[in-house]
Amino acid sequence: MQTDNPFVNAGIFYVQNVKPGDASAWFLEELNRRIERFTYHPETVTELPSSGWSTPPHFANADEQANMNDIVASGLLGRNVYGNGVEFYEARFKKDKGSTAAAAKMRDGAWVHRTQQGDVTPARRKLGSLEPAQAYKDVVHLCKMGMWGRADVAELRVPGNASAPHASLLLAPDWLFSHFPYGAFFPSYVQCHADSWRWAEASAIEQRLCMPKFRVPVVMVHMSGLRNGQWGRRGVMRALGVWDERADQVAPEAWVSSRTERLLVTEGAPLRFKSMAGFDRFAARLLLLGLLLRRRVVMPSMPCDTAWARTALEPRHLRGLKVGCGPEKQCVWLPMPHYSLPWCSGVDFLYDIDYRTLLAKGNVTAARDVAAAPLGALRLVPNEAEAEAAGGGEARVAELAPPHEAVAREKRVLLLQGGAAAQGELLDWLPLDDFRSKSWKGGLARRVQSALERQEPRLSSSQLDIVKDCMHSLATSRD
Repeated sequence: MQTDNPFVNAGIFYVQNVKPGDASAWFLEELNRRIERFTYHPETVTELPSSGWSTPPHFANADEQANMNDIVASGLLGRNVYGNGVEFYEARFKKDKGSTAAAAKMRDGAWVHRTQQGDVTPARRKLGSLEPAQAYKDVVHLCKMGMWGRADVAELRVPGNASAPHASLLLAPDWLFSHFPYGAFFPSYVQCHADSWRWAEASAIEQRLCMPKFRVPVVMVHMSGLRNGQWGRRGVMRALGVWDERADQVAPEAWVSSRTERLLVTEGAPLRFKSMAGFDRFAARLLLLGLLLRRRVVMPSMPCDTAWARTALEPRHLRGLKVGCGPEKQCVWLPMPHYSLPWCSGVDFLYDIDYRTLLAKGNVTAARDVAAAPLGALRLVPNEAEAEAAGGGEARVAELAPPHEAVAREKRVLLLQGGAAAQGELLDWLPLDDFRSKSWKGGLARRVQSALERQEPRLSSSQLDIVKDCMHSLATSRD
């Protein structure tokens, strides 16, 4: 089982070789019993030794992980216990709802310690170390081989049934379920990520990770393990090149994509940003232009040699990741994550390293696919021209100035070349003030919304909200 506090982490279970009546079967059956009991009969929480004080409505914690950990303690001690997962939380959550009885329990340090650790501490003493640890060396993929860690084992019994066959509880070492890229795992990832090995002979995925196969860390276990939720995980996996785009087809309305192979690429523009917030504002403008021009944006690499970019790569910030080997090594930008909402992780784009791969494979060739134009050729459409276009059924906000527009229309890749002005930010002709609020009440924001709503395929209201959240998060960035 995957370790967690105090014992294990619950999830999806695959069961085999379990026999009716043995400790393994009891473990799973007891978990189902407790979840059903506290879900459908919360009043029975008062029958527990330390919860008789509770009055309706009862919290009766039915969380599978909390109950599973109580069951682990029960099996190790040979008696049913509920303290850590149910009884403690009865007081903790009822206190938040204004219960004076629960508040009194939470002020009682001895009671809190008894429910949290009274069963856990003696159960932990039942755990032993599986030796020899060397037996697992062939499945350890971290660079820091000293992080093998120990695997804890113990005998699991059925409470109240001494004759029932016992089972062995194996708690796997922490490295197997590393919460990438946090904690002890992150230094290992950095150490693994080096181009001192013969990377030129490696596979494409090894080159993207910049790690030989015998050192590839456990990045796919536990859904990549990022603690900020599914959208943050998707962003990191996209950066590492291990995200399968077919997964996005499962819920196409849950994210925003131009649904096109047409690309918008910037090249030769000096990325003279003074902070992460400056890059965020550039990313906001570029993503918005991609949506308006109906092209998939290719996000350039952050300048790795700047102090702010190095800070962004630290796990406490995690606004970027270093990917790729040799000349293709890049510091790729990660959108601001959110634990449940898509924000900019829900807006489609490619990384420059992805574009370089298309070029290397011949999927994009300059003669056939690329139309180049000066970066300054992009401009806002004047209000009058926009109004005329709207009368023709299409509202435009940004466009390429003639004669570049006609050439670019026929090409898969629009390559914007050249530098920025000596003063100001890249693409700062596209102001962001209107997007600092999610209401989009300003004139430019209203024009952008009108243009996005008229496009085909049209954005749904939920998709438009994703764009608004994305623009707000980047336009107000203070990193």
